[in-house]
Amino acid sequence: MEGGTLRDILTIRKKLGLDEALRILEECATGLAHAHSRGLTHRDIKPTNILISAQGHAKLVDFGLAEISDGSAAHADREEEKGKGEDVAVDRTVDYAGLEKATGQKPGDVRSDIYFLGSVLYEAITGVPVMPATKDRNARMSARRYQDVEDTLYRSGPNLGVPPPVMKLLGKMLAFDPGQRFQTPSLLVEGIKKARADSAEGDGKGNARSRVPSGSPTLFVVEENAKLQNAFREKFKEHGYRVLISLDPLQALKRYQTQPYHGLIVDCGTVGHDGVDAFCRVLKEADGVGLDVGAILILNEDQAGWALQAGNHPHGCVLVRPVTMKQLMTKVYELTPSAEAKGDAPTDGSGVADAVG
Repeated sequence: MEGGTLRDILTIRKKLGLDEALRILEECATGLAHAHSRGLTHRDIKPTNILISAQGHAKLVDFGLAEISDGSAAHADREEEKGKGEDVAVDRTVDYAGLEKATGQKPGDVRSDIYFLGSVLYEAITGVPVMPATKDRNARMSARRYQDVEDTLYRSGPNLGVPPPVMKLLGKMLAFDPGQRFQTPSLLVEGIKKARADSAEGDGKGNARSRVPSGSPTLFVVEENAKLQNAFREKFKEHGYRVLISLDPLQALKRYQTQPYHGLIVDCGTVGHDGVDAFCRVLKEADGVGLDVGAILILNEDQAGWALQAGNHPHGCVLVRPVTMKQLMTKVYELTPSAEAKGDAPTDGSGVADAVG
């Protein structure tokens, strides 16, 4: 491919403009998301493994150290090769091994790729590495090397010209605790898009604009009752929503982490107390990645006390039965960030089921 690596460019130019660096990062994260969807993590992200074409497009390359997850087709192929006696063991770079040893994570965690992509972004914007460069293996395996990164980011980043929206992005990429990072490359892509938009169109005071997830308006419903499942599916589809339904409250969070949606309805009347935890965790996850999600928790009368556990959130709402479908749909329109695109909420009950439950 005609062009050079990001390292070549940084050697010449020292650092990149903010929007150019974020665009390159977004293209790399998109490639990482595709690889992750196929069961692959990269395991060797660094400026020399990011090629910039003559047209300026970034290509994430050199998956020679890639880790293949157990559930992927590629892993099955590799296991078959092992049965034939071929040596197909994959190696790990020292930096990845050092990070994962320090944080107690197993190899092949995609959050490690996200971490090192964050270190690439920091250097591309500031011109200096977020971790001291060293060839000493013991130093690179030291836990302190990774524990100091967040302190370096927050101490030096603003002084080196990193704006607040990008500081927030880097903070979630470079968190020492893997649980505090973006959990999937798809969520990272959304976070990068938001940082780009906020950096270009913020209010000048470092306050970020709210952002909606990409894609068509999507509503995730946690509901066990088959009749209510059908009612939710039919009525909200009529109003332009793509409706996803699950019996398991935990799926609400897992789905949001891989593919953020616009609205959430959790019916604790049928799924029980686990629904409260899912409601809270999805709202927290949305806050963490800088997106808005409208979340509604439906409680039976004897569950009304759970409303205190749900807390108060500007994009969350607790409804206690009896609840009509009209009331529910109105709340969805009020809370979901994509409501403006679909027109006004229904003002009468025509075509809407009378009750939820």
